Amino acid sequence: MQLKYSNNKNKELYKSPEVLEKLRNRISQIENNNKSNSNKIISNTPIIPLGGKSINSALPWGGFPKVGLHEIVGDTSAVGFAATIINKISNQNSNKTILWCQSRRNLYCHGLLQFGINPDRIIFVQSKNDTEILWAMEEGLQNPDLSIVVGRPYKVPSIAGRRLQLAAEANNSLALLINPQTDKNNQLHTNTVNAALTRWHVKSAPSLNTQCYNIPSFPKWDLELQRYKYSSINLNKQTINKSQETSWRVEWCHETHNIYLVANLCNGS
Repeated sequence: MQLKYSNNKNKELYKSPEVLEKLRNRISQIENNNKSNSNKIISNTPIIPLGGKSINSALPWGGFPKVGLHEIVGDTSAVGFAATIINKISNQNSNKTILWCQSRRNLYCHGLLQFGINPDRIIFVQSKNDTEILWAMEEGLQNPDLSIVVGRPYKVPSIAGRRLQLAAEANNSLALLINPQTDKNNQLHTNTVNAALTRWHVKSAPSLNTQCYNIPSFPKWDLELQRYKYSSINLNKQTINKSQETSWRVEWCHETHNIYLVANLCNGS
């Protein structure tokens, strides 16, 4: 059976990338919505698919929200995981810039090319302390010409975290907080940002080539979803079910610019 459109305007409408993206997001949210769990709802928040289906289904939105504040904690691999999110969103907003704020001089921008991110699109702000980083992030979230705001402070006060989340929701912006596990004195700390919509813990995993063990393969990470909540405005916090899968070993692919679940195979080809 062949469908015919009587209105040419309908043809052009469904060719629009914005309309197609909304339809894909809606379908993904419906497919991943667990109707047996009353805590999960279908949200109108725009999302991007993140990894495999098991990762997307663990999030109540059916994917990673493109609006709001998100916290990523871990070692240097946390920067790699943040880069995968930046890659997906920046490709959808190719005419917008990325704001990156930190006090350290340990960001190799050309390394971001491996994650499909053009360094020319990044505005790098080197701040003196955490206060300046958080101020620059809040100002950046109010700029419509920025697609994403990234910050790497050592410590985020609860009030500052809430201000960032409210600014991101009010302006339909996305903010990523890459929070190290250790402070300036290399001491372990457990500072959390309660206002963040999601909190991820990322740890480096062995990434040697299975055929030639002295050659590194694609980056691999142990990824864990530690918490999430729908909104900072209505404070509708959600707890993760103990039976729900919240940790995965993932691998980044330079060719497809995506992360995939690492198959748990033994003596396989």
